[in-house]
Amino acid sequence: MKQLGKPYQDIYEQGLIPYKTKPTITVSDDIFTLDMRREGIFSSFVNNQKKS
Repeated sequence: MKQLGKPYQDIYEQGLIPYKTKPTITVSDDIFTLDMRREGIFSSFVNNQKKS
């Protein structure tokens, strides 16, 4: 819960997400998701990349 609101990369680098495969996303997507079924966790992240 302490990681809510933090970018995906920050959470991943801390080793809190056990998956080596990152979720895929394109610049035009507003939200990307990571479904960790084994752990019973579904995470979604806001895409802050600049859209062109």
